[in-house]
Amino acid sequence: MLLCHCTIFFPQNAIADHRKRQVTPKSINQRRYIEAIKNNDIVFGIGPGGTGKTFLAVAMAITYLLEKNVSRIILTRPAVEAGEKLGFLPGDIEEKINPYLRPLYDSLISF
Repeated sequence: MLLCHCTIFFPQNAIADHRKRQVTPKSINQRRYIEAIKNNDIVFGIGPGGTGKTFLAVAMAITYLLEKNVSRIILTRPAVEAGEKLGFLPGDIEEKINPYLRPLYDSLISF
């Protein structure tokens, strides 16, 4: 079986069109992820880093906020510890949690 690793664009599935920036799914799996978000109240995105899960979820959240489908966005992320307990790390709670929320903040800033 031959697999094609080409990038496919789905302009008809644009999800965020804000400040002259249009976000569209670039693969079939990204399109399925967007459809799952549109059709379900809760969606868990599982997969390797760098595949667009966080970015697409934030783009959908911003789209829903701008279209007045939701009144606010609540940022959450599981705090998976990397061998250390958060309580033993130096700094206050904001400094301890910031590395977990940084990808969400970066995605929000890009819009």
